[in-house]
Amino acid sequence: MAKLYVFAIGGTGARVIKSLTMLLASGVESHFTEIVPIIIDPDKSGGDLNRTINALNDYQKIQQETGDFEKNHFFKTKITTLSEVISEGNGNPSVIDGFRYEIEGVQSDTFEDFIGYGSLDKSNKYFANLLFSDENLSSNLDVGFKGNPNIGSVVLNQFSKSNAFAAFASNFKSEDSIFIVSSIFGGTGASGFPLILKNIREGKIFTGNDTQGKSHKFLIDAIIGAITVQPYFKVSNNKKSKIDSQGFITKTKAALHYYSRNVTGNRTLNSMYYIGDFETKEYTNVCLLYTSDAAD
Repeated sequence: MAKLYVFAIGGTGARVIKSLTMLLASGVESHFTEIVPIIIDPDKSGGDLNRTINALNDYQKIQQETGDFEKNHFFKTKITTLSEVISEGNGNPSVIDGFRYEIEGVQSDTFEDFIGYGSLDKSNKYFANLLFSDENLSSNLDVGFKGNPNIGSVVLNQFSKSNAFAAFASNFKSEDSIFIVSSIFGGTGASGFPLILKNIREGKIFTGNDTQGKSHKFLIDAIIGAITVQPYFKVSNNKKSKIDSQGFITKTKAALHYYSRNVTGNRTLNSMYYIGDFETKEYTNVCLLYTSDAAD
């Protein structure tokens, strides 16, 4: 059976997966018999993330109760976790026990802890200071990257060497396809999308102490589509918050310029879609509750 692996990055990615779940529940036809959502978001306390995971879990429970769901009009497309794909239904908590990929090292660390800044010699510390501000280095990672794709690109680059990615690559078949959902104006989505695409197209599987990686031809030749969401909300001014929606358009332009050379420009995608909305509603900017690409 052909599977569609959907990588949903950041708060926007979670929102899109929630909408997809609702559409599938209502009976919208899919060209795939099975959809495997993989949500990548360090902000596990995010309201949209948790609502999406609850919706996915409820979808699975309803399917289990209905029996032969493929004959139904509603809930006919199967939704599974990556661990269920690997173990044919028995689950594998060491990979992804659920729909969200747990990023190692972000639960209680600052960015400088994550990169081992304290153990660097003087010359490498100077180099790190050229790339990252003091504010970057002291940022807590468990609530996302707060509009800093330079931080996100470093943290999310570990995904290609994780057990989850190795499991995904090893179980990917020639008839399967991939779709990537992200925002373009924040930190998590803007940095995560190009990295995940690059890792998939390289088709390298790293296991144990392997530094070269094993090539996976099905990934290299896979059909990959993506949708990136341009600014669709704005937040009020709050001097205590690191989120400033006045910079969303500038960040979008910078990301589009990068994408034109390194994403759509090098033909690593089969299909690319850009969507957005008018910023008609302003949300309250609560600094400890919102990440750069999510307004609850």
